[in-house]
Amino acid sequence: MSRLLFTPAADRDLAAVYIFSHARFGRDQADRYVSRIIERCEAVAAGRLPSRDASHFRPGLRNHRTGSHLVFHTSGSRGELVVVRILHSRMDLSDHL
Repeated sequence: MSRLLFTPAADRDLAAVYIFSHARFGRDQADRYVSRIIERCEAVAAGRLPSRDASHFRPGLRNHRTGSHLVFHTSGSRGELVVVRILHSRMDLSDHL
C-alpha cells in the first residue's frame, strides 16, 4: 500500500468532522464515520478505490466521496497519497481549496 499523509488542514478537517458528528450523532457514529473516511483514503492510496480529477481547483488535485464529505488529495513526490482537505459537499469548495 502507498503511504498516506494528511496535511495540517486535513487533520483539522477530520477533527472537525469528528466533533460535529459526535455532538450530532454520538460517539459510536462519529468513530465509525471517521474510521470510514480513513479506510477509504487507504483504499485510494492502495489503488482499490478510484478517485476523480479535481484539477479545475488546483493542478494535480483529485477527490473521492465518503458519505457527505469530499476528500481532496494529491500524489506526493515519493508516490504517497497526500490528503489536502476533507470538506462537506455543501461547502463552497473553491473557497477552501
